Amino acid sequence: MVFADGHVVQACTRDRPACRNQTISGGTNNQSISVSVFDLRNQLRSTSRRYILSIRFDAALPAESDQQTLSINPLAGFPPGAPGSGPPNKGAPLGAAVQITPRDPYQDTYVMTSGSVVISSSHGVAKGQVDGQFTGAGPTRPDRPQPSSNTASPVSLTGAFACNR
Repeated sequence: MVFADGHVVQACTRDRPACRNQTISGGTNNQSISVSVFDLRNQLRSTSRRYILSIRFDAALPAESDQQTLSINPLAGFPPGAPGSGPPNKGAPLGAAVQITPRDPYQDTYVMTSGSVVISSSHGVAKGQVDGQFTGAGPTRPDRPQPSSNTASPVSLTGAFACNR
């Protein structure tokens, strides 16, 4: 991760985390909608602090999947009917939402606003590469407040991940 003040943080996991397709529900106007999405949440450790990495796709990732490139979309994978989320995706994943939440002490979540996630899945393991940018001084989801702290925010994130399906 590269931060606005120029410092760089390298972080990793201790093990290969679990990542699963999960069903989320939402909707508006008394209409309930459920959709399956890919979800990875894991703690990252660096020499200076801990972070929570969250990657969610707007649709389920098949158990066996050739490499594909997904565009980063801050609203991808959020419950159907959430403000600005649009209709649910019932096909192959098209968009990814990537968030970083600093821990120790807890701070606001930073949401990637552009970039891509390259993903494939085979033999029970999903492998991917994230390359994206954050903009502004903090969260960019319209339903979240701006951060109250004056600490430097991340500008970009590049890295690889693998998780057990």
